[in-house]
Amino acid sequence: MSVDYTEEFHDRFLIIDGSLAYHVGASLKDAGKKCFAINRIEDRANIIDILNRLKKTDVLREAYKDTLEILDAYDHQTLTRPEGTYYDGNESIEEVAVNMLYDMIKNPVWYDCDKQKAAIKFLLFLEWNNALFVDGEKRISDSLFVALILMIDKSRDEDKEMIIRTVLNCIC
Repeated sequence: MSVDYTEEFHDRFLIIDGSLAYHVGASLKDAGKKCFAINRIEDRANIIDILNRLKKTDVLREAYKDTLEILDAYDHQTLTRPEGTYYDGNESIEEVAVNMLYDMIKNPVWYDCDKQKAAIKFLLFLEWNNALFVDGEKRISDSLFVALILMIDKSRDEDKEMIIRTVLNCIC
């Protein structure tokens, strides 16, 4: 058995012995929570096309080799948080919040969240620490907040410090 990853597809495909194929329209980690479909692919040309696209992913396979272990640990509730801490006593609430937002967006599997949940957690963290409003006004406009989330999501990992400083400058 092998698991192949590709940017070619959003959905999942189950292919057995290169000839029997199924299209799985949703993430299997949430199976049973919501309705989704698994459809058998009858057209042999479509199966061959999927297999050909997957053959292009040998480089990606190496890059994602630990993904199955991470997903398995998540499914079995044994996933542990990465080393380190967000708060060492020397950072402001805003610095802690922005670092958490960045990590939740860039590492969603660790935090069981997508961009929307990351945004909510960020806002709640600021609210719970009395830092969401300044003089009765929201610290950040909705449209700027959305733009910052998208900027974080599309940023390169090597630009992390610059991105964090940019977000901090926008909210402080």
